[in-house]
Amino acid sequence: MLPSSVGRSSRRGISSGAWLKATKVRPQVLSPRNQPPSLRAQGIYRRSWSIYRHDFRQLSSNAVSNSPQMSLDEDVVVTNACIKRIKALQVKTGKENLKLRLSVEGGGCSGFTYTFTMEDGPVEDDDKVYGREGAQVVVDEGSLEFVRGSTVDFTEDMMRSAFAVVSNPLSESACGCGSSFAMKNFEKNPAID
Repeated sequence: MLPSSVGRSSRRGISSGAWLKATKVRPQVLSPRNQPPSLRAQGIYRRSWSIYRHDFRQLSSNAVSNSPQMSLDEDVVVTNACIKRIKALQVKTGKENLKLRLSVEGGGCSGFTYTFTMEDGPVEDDDKVYGREGAQVVVDEGSLEFVRGSTVDFTEDMMRSAFAVVSNPLSESACGCGSSFAMKNFEKNPAID
């Protein structure tokens, strides 16, 4: 006589929960359409898929809460990393008035380019100044219309370290270089001369 396991499914007699653990299939990874037919027939996917969606929403909301918060009167958010780097450059150069200027110019891969320069001179009349603790980011009025609501950060990785606009609600798309972007509703916004 043949053993009882020959010719039968190896998961027969095992509960669907044990089968999931035994096959190392995590229910939160599979959408309802991709789960085995036996699980779909039993309606198990409904519970696991809804738990996954709940966890995903919770993770998303936690990620947002960790980002720098913008007050109602602030047009540009400056991260702590950006402030720290500006202060380090002030110490390195010995210039307490050293400021980071963010400007937007026409050109680049996507139509517009973010330009960052360090300046020691006085602030112009049409400039807006953001920052704290003696570190300042200066944006002229013309460029402000293209970066309003943005976050300015200092990023470091193995390839480079640079100031960057990491979040621009007015940007439709950005190039992989990190310095050029395309505007949303460009027809409604004036071109930069």
